[in-house]
Amino acid sequence: MFNDFDRIVRPNGKVIYNFSYCQNDTELPYRLVMEICNNTQWTLADTIIWKKDTCIPLNVSPRQLSRIWEFVWVFCRRSEKDTFNTNRDRAGGEGKTGQIFYSTLPNLVCAPNNDGCNDLNKATFSTKLISQLLDIYVKDGETVYDPFMGTGTTAVACKKRGGGISCIGSELSEKQVKFAEDRLKKTIIPKKWFDWE
Repeated sequence: MFNDFDRIVRPNGKVIYNFSYCQNDTELPYRLVMEICNNTQWTLADTIIWKKDTCIPLNVSPRQLSRIWEFVWVFCRRSEKDTFNTNRDRAGGEGKTGQIFYSTLPNLVCAPNNDGCNDLNKATFSTKLISQLLDIYVKDGETVYDPFMGTGTTAVACKKRGGGISCIGSELSEKQVKFAEDRLKKTIIPKKWFDWE
């Protein structure tokens, strides 16, 4: 999958990948990240913590604590680690050492688990989570690709965000494609993108 990303992601593009934890194999997310870094052109650029509203999946282990957060891994091409950017603004002049300072953009994102229960897909995101990631990483006029489109949450967030952001998605489930298309048709673009809640 990441080798295919290298073919389709624009120069200095990013891959934002949510892979949090596994009840039976707590090392799996870390091994996955290392596999990607060791065997593809991609490297870990940053890690975001997504703090959810509720502890889902439910508390099913007497050993593991309640999962109130998940990882959102940020990858860039190894060759572009020093050239890709976020949407951080320069926050002032250089210090005495010549260090440039930028606006604060924490790596903690607080957002609901999802936009409501859905029988077609039990592992959906919330549009609020996606909109915050768009604010951090996507500039007006850019295109977002979601290789696992599901019920269309990324596309809905892009449409609500405005700014000419396009979204392309792939999905194997015809039922989810139809659901996502219907959902997009019903999505209203707010007058100001930050008033959509």
